[in-house]
Amino acid sequence: MKKNLVMGAGSNYGWYIFEPFIRSFVKNVPNADLVLFVDNNSDFTLHKMKAVVGDRLNFEPFPESLRSGRPNNIRWKLFLDYVEKYGENYEQILTTDVRDVIFQADIFENFSDQKSYLGYTLEADNIRGEKGGSDLNYKWITELYGKEEADFLGDKNILCDGTVIGTVHEMKIFLKKMWENMPREKFHDQTVQQYLIYHNLLPIENLIPIDCWTGAIFTSYVYHEWNPIEVKDNLILRGDGNVPAVVHQYDRQDFLTKIIDKIYRSSDGQPDENFIDTKSLIDRMPYLIKNEKFSTVAEFFSKYLSNDAELTKYFKEIIGCWELLSEKRRSDPSADALGVIFQHKIIAISNDNFYLNHGKSICNALKQCRKNQYTLIEGFEDWTKQKIVKAVKWHLEHNNAPRYAACVFLMNEMELTDCECFYFLNAEWYRSLGEKDMSFMYCQKALQSQKMDFDEKKRLICEYHKKLIDEMKFFKNPRAQFIIPTSGENEKNLIFDVGTNSFIKTT
Repeated sequence: MKKNLVMGAGSNYGWYIFEPFIRSFVKNVPNADLVLFVDNNSDFTLHKMKAVVGDRLNFEPFPESLRSGRPNNIRWKLFLDYVEKYGENYEQILTTDVRDVIFQADIFENFSDQKSYLGYTLEADNIRGEKGGSDLNYKWITELYGKEEADFLGDKNILCDGTVIGTVHEMKIFLKKMWENMPREKFHDQTVQQYLIYHNLLPIENLIPIDCWTGAIFTSYVYHEWNPIEVKDNLILRGDGNVPAVVHQYDRQDFLTKIIDKIYRSSDGQPDENFIDTKSLIDRMPYLIKNEKFSTVAEFFSKYLSNDAELTKYFKEIIGCWELLSEKRRSDPSADALGVIFQHKIIAISNDNFYLNHGKSICNALKQCRKNQYTLIEGFEDWTKQKIVKAVKWHLEHNNAPRYAACVFLMNEMELTDCECFYFLNAEWYRSLGEKDMSFMYCQKALQSQKMDFDEKKRLICEYHKKLIDEMKFFKNPRAQFIIPTSGENEKNLIFDVGTNSFIKTT
């Protein structure tokens, strides 16, 4: 009997990211090989994966000719080439994400009675994003195929290309079609899959939809907002008690992430002293922080990581480690000392490398540091504010409307509402609402900042609108409304209606 095959790609990932995927695969998928396409992964990470999986794991590099493209798109070419070369050795194949996937049982057993098939997964939300509040799939389809196509598909369920399973022949057909239709630059790989399947463009007779409610692959994002998820005996169960073989998108929910961390992440962060290259050391930091080895991390910086220029490319990872530290209770002076080191390093290695996701992580770390009484170095908050304002100005200059709401949120969190560009930002935001019909959910979430009390929200919204009409000369948009939560439990919320420039009591 032939083996089965799991294929994934992990560019720039460290062992901390890979571990739940790797350990759950070894435990629960015994009759399958694993192929990982890797690029820019540390020696430490590769060593750990090989030590855990053994001979069933094969690493394949990203070809030089494809390294300039987006990994999410390129992986389909890598998968196709591998299947064409080695596919005859296998019975079934699963292509999968690795960052947010775990195995709870042998997924291939669920389809062992199928002689030929291709299984694709459905999310709980539709393409318009009416349940989860994200219309990203709708925007992708609009960008690639046009608004008419997006409207045609809008009410259909999102099809997730993060997990696709099938017999070898059918998988080869799917991979060829994906790569033939794949844009080489932009993030559209899931868009292509949805277009192919919903227009019946795959010459495959037995296409099996795998829904997130009862299917063997549980695509969990959005589902949890409307349906119960349980944990029993270290297994994640849907509300009906069903145990899915694969859980995908667990990192969208904090409570699932913590469960996965407890079940599948070990404390083994330093196998030996042979791995002292920069990336390997940084890959080990989350483990050491998790297990309160704060002095060891501080020693990494003093012994091996003193070259700030070399650390610049790991700016995001350093911020992530500080954020992880800030969420732990300040247990001893070494934790506080490490927090100070992280803050100094973040300032030293940032250069112009500062984006909204960095700002969001730093804002969260600052909040947790105050809660857990960590020392904040002098000037760090002012530095953060300057970086956020600079990032906001960049988005304004480049007309990056989808990011305006995130900019508003960060400026509220850092109490930057008196900054001049804050008003220009909101004026541009209003304009984008009129021109591009941005999701109402963006507006709602951004203006629900906990830093602002009810009266302040009312005042600011009125000022935004005054700036919009009186100074920026933009038109009114009757579709734009903002929910303003009141502070008292028994008080009714207010809705500010842009079209009438007034507040409306909810019924």
